[in-house]
Amino acid sequence: MWEESTRTPLIFAGKGVPAGVATDAAVGLLDIYPTLVEIANLAADQSRR
Repeated sequence: MWEESTRTPLIFAGKGVPAGVATDAAVGLLDIYPTLVEIANLAADQSRR
């Protein structure tokens, strides 16, 4: 049941991200906000931590 209930697509596009790459690796969504803020070089909203 774990695989069926947690299959969430995660798609990235941009400079330095190779096109057409796919993986079956598990993705954790817990740290998605801080990760994207860091990648985009933005100031983090401390109320979201």
